[in-house]
Amino acid sequence: MKGVVFTGDEIVCKGRKELLEIIEKDLEFFLLELLYGFIITPKEYWDFQKAEEDSKEKSQKLLNMVQERGEATCCWFLEQVERKHPGSIKILLVAVHGLGKELVQETGPSGLKSESPLFAEEGRSSKMENPAVCGESVVCHLCPCEDLPETIRPEVFLDSETSHERYRLCFTKAGSFLCFYTDVIFEVRGAVTITYHFDSWSKHLAEQNMEDWVVAGPLINIEADPAEAVAAVHFPHFLCLAGMAGKSDSQVHIAHFVEGGMSLEKPDRVGPYHVVLENPNFSPRGAILRTSRSWFKRKIKVHTVALLYQMLRFSSPKFHLYLLPNDSSLRKAVHEHEAQCASRRIDKPPWTLRPLTIGCHFFVETNDVRVCPKEVEFQYLDADKLQQYVELSAQQMQDMFNFIVMEKRKNELIWEALVTQEELKFPEMTSSPSSSVQGACCCTLSHAASGHSVESRAMKKTIRDHLVFTLENLREDDLNRFKFKLSELPIAEHFDNIPQGPLEKANAMELSRLLLGFYMEDYAVQVTVDVLNAINCRDEAERLLSLTRKRLE
Repeated sequence: MKGVVFTGDEIVCKGRKELLEIIEKDLEFFLLELLYGFIITPKEYWDFQKAEEDSKEKSQKLLNMVQERGEATCCWFLEQVERKHPGSIKILLVAVHGLGKELVQETGPSGLKSESPLFAEEGRSSKMENPAVCGESVVCHLCPCEDLPETIRPEVFLDSETSHERYRLCFTKAGSFLCFYTDVIFEVRGAVTITYHFDSWSKHLAEQNMEDWVVAGPLINIEADPAEAVAAVHFPHFLCLAGMAGKSDSQVHIAHFVEGGMSLEKPDRVGPYHVVLENPNFSPRGAILRTSRSWFKRKIKVHTVALLYQMLRFSSPKFHLYLLPNDSSLRKAVHEHEAQCASRRIDKPPWTLRPLTIGCHFFVETNDVRVCPKEVEFQYLDADKLQQYVELSAQQMQDMFNFIVMEKRKNELIWEALVTQEELKFPEMTSSPSSSVQGACCCTLSHAASGHSVESRAMKKTIRDHLVFTLENLREDDLNRFKFKLSELPIAEHFDNIPQGPLEKANAMELSRLLLGFYMEDYAVQVTVDVLNAINCRDEAERLLSLTRKRLE
């Protein structure tokens, strides 16, 4: 039977019974995967959530949606099934036609077949049409899709002279690549090293007359060696150009800052999410929109994301809700600010149901939660500035919080999120199984008595408590990468690496015990931060530093 092949659609069809059983167990997970993978639209997601059907009917409906979207989507979905439940594909193959089959994916109208990335060797990267892993990439239902290249994570390092966080990519061959952190796409002709970082619009525009111009994306400062190896750079923009072909897209330029000031270049192409400059020379560059009349500025529509954070240093639930133009530099600025406030991101679909107009007003509807301010004007603020947010404060824990963002003038739904009690975390309740029960009791009593003693108690937490909290916040794959990197990280003199054996099956509690046993408090925090940075969990590293800084002083 060796050599027999099945397409993804065949496996979905013939293994439907087994697939439905798997989906029904984790229906919400797979529904979110379809949303994050841009297989379904936000509207379809909300309609699905609100449908009055049982889990079995919803599972059948979900699988139908996958099949309707074709072979590539079937293969992609099977990869998500295998990722969630390792070994599922073998079970499905047995159900379909016994053992020994290979999953293949059709690659085009020619009918040629290639191995699915599901069976690729570990570490191999594959080009996926759905940018599910790309930062906070947004697909607007009004705009056409972009064919995005392979997504890669660059090396991240700190420039000692400028204090900028910088990114470095070292390419060895020609190709096109999408940066995970900045949404910039590089087309290269061959071997090249590209170093780049977010720059400041406000710094470069300080002496410019911006009456007829509007910032339309992040400002990126790029260097390349050799420069001629870069064929093109796709700079991200957040403008929604749907229905305005020939009107607004012709007004999109690329601002280019040199010593003499700002010059403007016409891009070679304007796409729904990127503007393309071929054979570029390098300096700070970014997308900018020409607006010759003041009224036109008020009609600019932009792709928008919503970011929700829980503040961890309060005993009662407290949230910050941001509504931002989909600009990677703004998202980074918000993440860094919230990390300093000891907050954590609540993982909800970030994109709004439609693009928003600069200058429109929005408000948040929710039950038994104080909202401040009551109304906010949607606007672009440079990443150097503190981004505006809505503060949501509840007096007590609820089984579920429902946050609904509405546009004021049309009274239209913009974004909605359901947050369950299980999705929330409180540092004072995570140190150990026994203390968590006690902590819950203390929380109830102190809230009733004084309303602030829990916060004081949280400030007295130990370094070990913070280590446990940080490690418990990691995803399973990130925790495994943490343990692998920890065993090989260069360690200071007079210290030893923790052996791989004890690390393999260590959970967060056991891992914190090993860190403190080998390195003591101060150095254990530093080692943890170094490893988190090395595996690109930089938000968790910054949060751990903010939680432990006062404790170590």
